[in-house]
Amino acid sequence: MKRISNLNYIRGISAIFVFLFHMYVVLEISYGGLNFIVWQSTYWMTTFFLLSGFVIHYTYREKALDSRETLLGYVKKRFLGLYPLYVLVWIVYYFWGYESDGLKADVVTFPAQVTMLFGYRHYQWRVNGGAWFMGVIFLCYLLYPLLRLYVRQLKKKEVIALAVLMWILNGAAPFVGRYYGFAVYNEICVRVFEFILGVCLGELYLNREKRTNSVLWPALSVVFFVAGLYLIRRFDLFAVSQEQCRMNWFTALSAAFILMSFAECENQTMVKLAESRPIAVLSKYSLELWIATFFSCTICKNYLWFHEPFSVSNGARMAVSAAVQIVFVVILSLYNHYIKKFLERIGILKFFLGVCAFFLVSFAVRFIFRI
Repeated sequence: MKRISNLNYIRGISAIFVFLFHMYVVLEISYGGLNFIVWQSTYWMTTFFLLSGFVIHYTYREKALDSRETLLGYVKKRFLGLYPLYVLVWIVYYFWGYESDGLKADVVTFPAQVTMLFGYRHYQWRVNGGAWFMGVIFLCYLLYPLLRLYVRQLKKKEVIALAVLMWILNGAAPFVGRYYGFAVYNEICVRVFEFILGVCLGELYLNREKRTNSVLWPALSVVFFVAGLYLIRRFDLFAVSQEQCRMNWFTALSAAFILMSFAECENQTMVKLAESRPIAVLSKYSLELWIATFFSCTICKNYLWFHEPFSVSNGARMAVSAAVQIVFVVILSLYNHYIKKFLERIGILKFFLGVCAFFLVSFAVRFIFRI
């Protein structure tokens, strides 16, 4: 199908702001008047899951996923798109930024971790925090074939009703979590709501008969997002300063507004700019940019400034953190390129078994030497 070029803006900008947010929190970098936008991390994660649902439905709605062969081909493609980077993050976190609750927890959660079938927590044990969202999106991809069958048979009003229901559940989740005493940012159900909402938006987009050449709606959607975010932060509506997810009702709505308005706009100037080399490259490597953030944050915080970010100026922190981020994006891009060529030669099964053997041996060493 025809590529929706304007989605390049959303992919690239979302990945950049995820990086800016982590540097804002970890290194206390100030972006001046942009702080009220950078501060909102949940919006960019919501955008990631909405966009994933939208794109996967746009790509696969009319493709055959009914036979065993086509279904396995779909799962394999989605698995290969995530697994090489996921394994790298897992290994690095396992030996460097260890986030385990002990050997027993690692052994029990191993089947879920090695297959990416987990969220941030698995039976209340912490697992691979650096790649939790990759595990959750893979679960969403596994859910999609069934979701596709259901959504395709719905009428337009029913699709809208399902989208509204997902928006309500997503907005209510933080308040339910507060009542029961748990945070929802990393909870699978919240991200599944967003993914389903994205699929519904994809269905509505595909059934629209008219597109627009006007940039009015994309501009209004951005103004709505910026103005709403400013007012929420300015007046601390719903006490979002205590938990950002309490503004899920706004983040999902504004992200949906931006996604649909940008997708439906066919203004040639806007499309050509989206297809320009800088924005296209930024979009293409947005996942690497997203994941590189976790590495660059740790490097900058733990090794460059020895836990004292204010020992250098704000501008220097910006420049150095950006340089470190670019280095890691290049490293991850090269890794992803060559590891996929390696997988073409040996096959995914051998690679998977090698990963299993690697971690099982590390578990045995830890057990023997009580590490």
